Amino acid sequence: RFGLEEGLAAAMSSLEALRAYVTGPDTGSQVAAATTYRLVLTHSNLTRTSFPELRVDAADTLAEVRRRVYLATGTPAESQRLQLKTSSGSLLADLPVGNDELPICKFDIRDGFVLHVVDTDPNSTSARGGLEDLRLVDKYVMSDADYDRRENTARRYKQKMREIDSQWTFSQQGKTTPADVSDDYVVGARCELSPGGRR
Repeated sequence: RFGLEEGLAAAMSSLEALRAYVTGPDTGSQVAAATTYRLVLTHSNLTRTSFPELRVDAADTLAEVRRRVYLATGTPAESQRLQLKTSSGSLLADLPVGNDELPICKFDIRDGFVLHVVDTDPNSTSARGGLEDLRLVDKYVMSDADYDRRENTARRYKQKMREIDSQWTFSQQGKTTPADVSDDYVVGARCELSPGGRR
C-alpha cells in the first residue's frame, strides 16, 4: 500500500509538471537542446529579405553550416564569406575558408548572434538587387494585336457593352438598383457578407 501511494504521488507530480509546462508562458520558440544555438542570418546582397533563424548545433561543422546557409540564401558555399557578429553587430570572427571540418563551437557562438553572409561572387543573381529590386525584372508586354486576338478580355467586354449602350463605362458596372428590392431578393433569406462568412 505504501508503494501505491508513492507511485500515485509521483504520477501526480509528473502530471503537474506537464501541466505547468503546457500552460506556462510562451517563449515564442520550441525548447532547444543546450548545444543548439539560434543565429540571426543576414546577407550582404539581400538587405530587404528577412531569413528564418538558423539553428546550429555546437558539433556542426563549417561545411554543414555553409550547406544550410546555401539552402536559406541561395549563395553557394564557395561564394560565402561568413562573419560571426554579436547581436549588436560587432564583428567577432571571420569564419575561415578551407577549414570546413572545424566545428562551429570553436568560435564561441551564443544564442542571438548574427551570421552574416558576404556573397563574393560578382556575378551573383542577388548582386545589385537582382532578387529584391522589381524594377530590374523584365516584365512581359503583350502587343495590342496579340491582346485583340484573345477571347474574354476586358477590351472585348467593353466593346460588347458599348454595342448595347454607347455611353456604357466600367464605372456604371453593378450600380443598377431594382425598383422594388423584393423583386430580386427573398425577404428572410440568408446572405453572404463580405468579408465574412454566411450569416
